[in-house]
Amino acid sequence: MLMSTSNQAYIFLSAVYMGIIIGIIYDVYRVIHILVELSKSVTMIMDIFFWIIVTMLSIVGFFYVSSGEIRVYSIVGLAIGWALYILTVSRYIRHFLTVFGRGIIRLYRKIIKCLTYPFQWIIDLIEKPKRMWKECKKNIERRLNREKIKDEL
Repeated sequence: MLMSTSNQAYIFLSAVYMGIIIGIIYDVYRVIHILVELSKSVTMIMDIFFWIIVTMLSIVGFFYVSSGEIRVYSIVGLAIGWALYILTVSRYIRHFLTVFGRGIIRLYRKIIKCLTYPFQWIIDLIEKPKRMWKECKKNIERRLNREKIKDEL
């Protein structure tokens, strides 16, 4: 099917925009890895989830823009959009997302700390006799060891 030049330019620019969006999604993915230590299995699942999202975004985008026709300039547009994003603003976006994510994590920890404070007080009250018993046990063991050393001399 023949397309006009303006339609091809629209498809190309849409592909560039999709490439930029893919770059943003990739930065969010990288920031999650920076902020949270993940096991290999969780990383593998996140990799698969990332590629599913990117693939679905590309397919839906191309169906919306060009009725599902994918041409070479569409793929080149995706690559150019991603490369432009990575080479220009990715560093700043990643820094912003990292600072924002750390702020969210701090806020989450403070909220959890406030919510668990009454329970922590109860746990500390219960744990106090246990700590006292451990200290008493250590003191008795030290005395026994001292007496044992004196007996051996």
